[in-house]
Amino acid sequence: MKGRSWVLLLCWGLPWRVFAQPAEVAQVQALLAQGRQEEAIRVCRESLARDSTALPLYTALAAIYAREGRYSLAIEQLECALRFDPGYALGYANLGGLYTKLADYPRAEAQLRRALELDPEQPGARRRLGELCLDTQQPALAEEHLRGALEQDPRDATLHFSLGKALEAQGKAEEARQAMLRAGHLDLGFEEAHFRAATLARRLGQSAAADSALAVYRHLQGLGQRGEEQAKILRELRKAVLNTPEEAVHHYNLGTFYAEQGYLAEALNQFERVLELAPGEARTLNRIGNIHLQEQRPAEALRAYAEAAARAPDFALAHLNAGQACMQLERPSQALAHYQKAVALAPQVPLAWRQLALCFLALEAPAAADSALGRGLEVVGLQRRQELEVLREKIRRRIPEEEVPSGR
Repeated sequence: MKGRSWVLLLCWGLPWRVFAQPAEVAQVQALLAQGRQEEAIRVCRESLARDSTALPLYTALAAIYAREGRYSLAIEQLECALRFDPGYALGYANLGGLYTKLADYPRAEAQLRRALELDPEQPGARRRLGELCLDTQQPALAEEHLRGALEQDPRDATLHFSLGKALEAQGKAEEARQAMLRAGHLDLGFEEAHFRAATLARRLGQSAAADSALAVYRHLQGLGQRGEEQAKILRELRKAVLNTPEEAVHHYNLGTFYAEQGYLAEALNQFERVLELAPGEARTLNRIGNIHLQEQRPAEALRAYAEAAARAPDFALAHLNAGQACMQLERPSQALAHYQKAVALAPQVPLAWRQLALCFLALEAPAAADSALGRGLEVVGLQRRQELEVLREKIRRRIPEEEVPSGR
């Protein structure tokens, strides 16, 4: 995908949360985000050569191979992991997902049931069993498994969507419509859920409900019609969410895409789902703050930024953004503390010094603004100095000559 790298590590379960990973796995994630797939494979293999019992790395390798469609190699990695730990429930769950993709349903079912025997709370295993039953035309059994999965996570839009399909296959049209509506309510950007809700409503003679769902569907279709590249990215991101809805990273990536395309309600919805799966995740809180600020809700933005900064005290961007929210709220004294923290954490960023200087100006302290810019010019790179120099010159024209600090 040109112009933007997306973390699409895997379309099935991982043994870690994206926001709290073993060092090697975090390195693999970073490489994949940059499109450096072969290097990610090399890191996995080199790490396994040092520690052949590192189960998450087998799973990471399997993830990469599965993404490439090299299913036999993916299966081989998971089988290696299971030889080291026959009680590794996630390994069985992921094997079940792979065998389902290969339409080897008996083997897939055996692996998924084994995963649930080992860990009845294993995320995704019961969902996959339900989806397997849908694939094998057993909608009543699919409904049973999916309702069981919903007891674990009643706010999973994908589960409600799959349940709707199971109900529809049994002729329960109104129940199916309600399930699709619930899926669309939980995941505002879920095009197919809205379309199916409209279709079911039309079949039931509910014209107003059908028109309402169809209007949402058409709104979402506008995003996919912005160009083939955008449509391709959206399909891949949506596929990742559908295949592994319990992984926060997929919702984060989809939310980021929506935000970049100006679909802010859908973006906020995805980021809120991330916080349900990974409470307090600082990057996500910062993203939520950005949306609130863009939609002229600075007080809500400040709350999100402040929480991000509290959760990750070294997160300079959260402090910089919190300062911006404070300035919009006309609280320069409060903004000052955030900007001072931002320049302390990220002194190489010109924007942090610029905002600090502007904050001093708002506090009617031009000499302090001049001094801040002077300190900034000492540490930012040569190619990034111009904006600070221009601002400093403007400020110096406003300062009485006797108050201009000596030196640079």
